[in-house]
Amino acid sequence: MAKYYKEYDIKRPGFTDGIKVRIYKTPESMRKGYLAEWAKYTRQKNTEDLSDTVGFCFDVPPMVSDRAEGLFVSELYAIIFLNEKFLTPEIAIHECVHATFTHEQDIERFEMDYSYRENKTHEERFCYYLGWLSAELLQLLKKEGFLR
Repeated sequence: MAKYYKEYDIKRPGFTDGIKVRIYKTPESMRKGYLAEWAKYTRQKNTEDLSDTVGFCFDVPPMVSDRAEGLFVSELYAIIFLNEKFLTPEIAIHECVHATFTHEQDIERFEMDYSYRENKTHEERFCYYLGWLSAELLQLLKKEGFLR
């Protein structure tokens, strides 16, 4: 089956976890690609109305070892779906926020507390990761000619 998208990997140096970014020509082909990926992992049909969606972040279900509870063994935690027609820095960063939440939930596995208490450890970790991921994605999109 032919690919109708360009795919890129983003990984932090020194870490094995990462995301894939898929860029489709049109929003329609992006939506079909998202639904195909969703069905592959869930083995169900998605009946949501996605007609006005211009980007997605698909949370790849974590693969957990049956030998050690809570041990994350997958290297892919999210796939960001974008399309050339509606590709802006705002949409790309919006999807990075979703991917960062997935990273927090599936990779870090912390009890996330973003309240305004004295200890902002979780909030700081979230913000630094989001900043890194957003910068990486925007740099990639500029390098590949999708953004100026």
